[in-house]
Amino acid sequence: MVDEGLLQAMDEALDELLVTPIALDSWAEGAALVRSVEACARKLRAVQVRVQGELDGSGLYSADGFVSAKTMVRHCGRLSPSRAAARERGTRMAVTLPDVWAALSAGML
Repeated sequence: MVDEGLLQAMDEALDELLVTPIALDSWAEGAALVRSVEACARKLRAVQVRVQGELDGSGLYSADGFVSAKTMVRHCGRLSPSRAAARERGTRMAVTLPDVWAALSAGML
C-alpha cells in the first residue's frame, strides 16, 4: 500500500501551488516554470500508469466485478473511454519497453 502521508503531502503541495502568486520577472523564469510544471505533470502521469499496471498485474480489479484494470480505472478515475484506452496503452508500453518507463518516470514523456 502507498503511504497515505505521501499522497496527502502531494495534495497539500498542489493546494499551496494553486494559491501561491506567480510573479515572473523574465522570459527565462517563465520558461523554467513551464518546464518544471510539465515535468511534475509527466511524473504524476507515470504514477497513474504504474497504478494501473499494478492493478492489471494483481487482478485485484476483479474483486469488485470489474473485467479489467482499464475498466476499474475508467470507473474509479472517471475517465472517458478514450482516456482509459490511452492509459492502458501507456501501461503496456511502460511494461514492455524499459526505456519508455525510464523516460516517463523521469518526466521526459
